Order: sequence, then structure tokens, then C-alpha cells
Amino acid sequence: AACCHCLEDEARWVRQEASEALLDIAPRGDTMATNLVVECLRHQDPDVRVLALETLVRLSADGDAGAVACAGLCLEDSSPEVRGSAARVLTRLAGQGHAQA
Repeated sequence: AACCHCLEDEARWVRQEASEALLDIAPRGDTMATNLVVECLRHQDPDVRVLALETLVRLSADGDAGAVACAGLCLEDSSPEVRGSAARVLTRLAGQGHAQA
């Protein structure tokens, strides 16, 4: 849980390390870890939202419709960086076999 809190840290390197740590300890498709990452998609800092999207695509299980839906909502984000990341994430999710991507 500590690494999940660090996903929202103001220092970029802390967020990146937290993302890698989460990916190391949580198996793909882990619901608790995925939910924590999804919470970061609501953060005020666009960099946090971008990292959350990148973490989500690596963490989500194949066929995870929830991951597709969350990434899809980010296509309407106020930040162009988040919108671009969401588009890339949806492309990667489609490559993982997500029928709805």
C-alpha cells in the first residue's frame, strides 16, 4: 500500500519507482492494485494521470473491460498529454486482446 501512495508523490522519480514496485509485487489482473491505480487517474497532476495510465496497461489482465473503459474516459481529459497517453494505452490494450479497445 505504501508504494501506491507514492504513485501520487510530487517527485516524478518517486512515482516511477512506486509504479515499478507495484508491478513487481502485484500479479497482472490484481483487482486491489488495479483499483489503486485507477484512483490516480483522478489526480490533479496530469503527470500522475499519465503514469497511472501507463501502469494500468501493464497491470491489467487480458480482456479487462474496466481498463479499457478507464483509458477511454481519459481521452476526454483536459490535458493533451493525458489524452495522448490514453490513445497509446488503448492501442496497447487492443494489442493485448481487449475486444472493446
